[in-house]
Amino acid sequence: MGDVADLPVKSRTRLSDGRSGRGGRSPHGGFWDDPSGLAQRIAGVPQPSRTSWYRIGDGTLAIQSDNRPFRDRFQLLFGECRVAAPLAAPRVRCRVQSISTPAVSLVTFDDAEPLDQVAFAQSVFVDRGYRIAPSPVVGWHLVSPSGDPPLLAMAEGRILARRRGPWQGFVGSLAVNRVLRTHRDAIFFHAAAIGIGDAGLLMTGIKGGGKTTLALALAARGHAYFGDEMTGVRIGSGEIIPLRRAASVRDGPRAQAVAQALRRRRYNTERFPDGSRRARVPVGRLLPQAATRPARLRHVLVLRRFATTPRLETFAPGPEHLQFLSPLACSLWHVPPARRAMQILSLLAGAHCSFLDVGPPDATADLLQRMVEG
Repeated sequence: MGDVADLPVKSRTRLSDGRSGRGGRSPHGGFWDDPSGLAQRIAGVPQPSRTSWYRIGDGTLAIQSDNRPFRDRFQLLFGECRVAAPLAAPRVRCRVQSISTPAVSLVTFDDAEPLDQVAFAQSVFVDRGYRIAPSPVVGWHLVSPSGDPPLLAMAEGRILARRRGPWQGFVGSLAVNRVLRTHRDAIFFHAAAIGIGDAGLLMTGIKGGGKTTLALALAARGHAYFGDEMTGVRIGSGEIIPLRRAASVRDGPRAQAVAQALRRRRYNTERFPDGSRRARVPVGRLLPQAATRPARLRHVLVLRRFATTPRLETFAPGPEHLQFLSPLACSLWHVPPARRAMQILSLLAGAHCSFLDVGPPDATADLLQRMVEG
C-alpha cells in the first residue's frame, strides 16, 4: 500500500465495461452514472464503530472501515506501525462505509490540512501504472490500472469503488502518503535503512537491486531495522524515521540467518505485476532482535550492480548524484524543487557516500559492518 506494486496481480480483476452512455453518463455503467448521489446516500449510513490507529512517521493514521479486506490488508502491511491510541499530530482519518445494494464502498478522508485529492493522487501515482482521467460526470475522475476498466471514481474528498473490487492497494497507499506529505521537516525516500550502532545507513537503488535482502541480512545480526521500502530522514538533524511495513521477500540469495528464520514459519506469497513471487513478511515477527533505536544518517549507499565479490567505491556528492536518490512524491508536494534539491544535497554532504556492488548477502553485510565499525 505504500507502493502500488503492493496490489497483487491475482486481485486485479476486471470490472464490467457496460455500454457507452450519453448526456454526461459514464460509459462504464452502474454506479459510475450518478456518483455524487450514491456517495451522499452512503454517507448517511451509520459510520463504522471500529477504529485502528497507526503511527506513520511522526503522524497518526486512523483506519475506520466496515470493509474487512481493506482492514486486513492494511494490518498485514503496516501491523508493526499499529498503536493503541493516537500518539502524534498531524492526524489523518480514512473512513470506509459500504452498502450492499449496489455493493459499493465510499472512502472519505479527514486531514489535518486541506488537500486537492485528485491532483495529489495524480502526483503520487504518476509512475505507478494508473491512469486518472476526468469522468463524463462533472467533478469526478476515473482511476484505471493500465489497460483495464476503471477501478474507482474519485472526487474531492470522496472515492467510490465496488465493495469487492481490488481498490485496497490504491486507497491504502493514498492514505499513507496523505500522512507523509504533512512532514515539513523530513524527506521520505524510496530506500531501505538500517542502524549499525548510532550510524544510519540509507540504501537506495532500482527495484530488485538488493535493498530488502541487505536490510534483512543486517537486521538478522541484531542491527536496527527502519524499513526496506520507505524511509524518512529529518532535514536538520539527519535522524532516521522508521516506517516498518511487511517486507516483500523475493526468491533468490539470502543471508543464512534470514533463510533459517524464514523456514521456521510459513508466510503468504503473492505474485506481483513484474511477474515475481514474493513472501509478505512482518520483520518484527521474523527477526524480533531488529528493533528500532535512534540513529542519524551517516552513510548513503547506492546499490549499483550485482557482483561475485562486494565492493565499495566512495564518491563526493554533487548535483549529478541527485538522480540516485528517489524522494517520494508526497515529499515533493508543494515544495519548490530547488529547495528540496538543496536539502537533499545537504543530507548527502553530511554523510559518507558510496556506490555498492552487491555480492553474496552475508559477505556484503560483513563489508558494511566493517565500513561502519572501522
